[in-house]
Amino acid sequence: MDVASVVPDLHRLDETPKDALACAIWSDERPFAGVAGLIDFRLAGRLSRLALRRFISGKRGELLCVPGRPRLPFDKILVVGMGERADFDEKAFRLVFARLIDALVGLRVTSAAIELPGRADGSLPPERASEFYVEWAREHPFARSVCLIEEHDAHKKFTKHIEDLERRRRAP
Repeated sequence: MDVASVVPDLHRLDETPKDALACAIWSDERPFAGVAGLIDFRLAGRLSRLALRRFISGKRGELLCVPGRPRLPFDKILVVGMGERADFDEKAFRLVFARLIDALVGLRVTSAAIELPGRADGSLPPERASEFYVEWAREHPFARSVCLIEEHDAHKKFTKHIEDLERRRRAP
């Protein structure tokens, strides 16, 4: 299983030819961090203004879809809420990730760059994130059109863990 990576950097995001960019936000963290922070910067604070107006709160499972163009090379920007950081666990990851994927599929997105929920700040370690991702990717054809956004060092761990999982799965 191939795992493409984009380091969360505005120039690298600009080089990612995908229909949509997806990320997650905490309900109790402002300013936004990770890809959401980069998006907010590029959109001249649009996400922050929506949060100030309480149009988006970051409540677990909440979704926001905004146009990315012309400031970003994506047709759609999808933001999913993760809830409060203290309440985030593997069950919450699965719920938020499923909500994110269902939304992308429902929007008829054919390709997406995704920052996995909880990965921007390491709330979910790369090894566990890769296990969940592989479990999901084996059963969903949409996975072939997904590019994961990871920091460089975490990407190495993530990729190595996926390779190990696949090697063990193929072993007799």
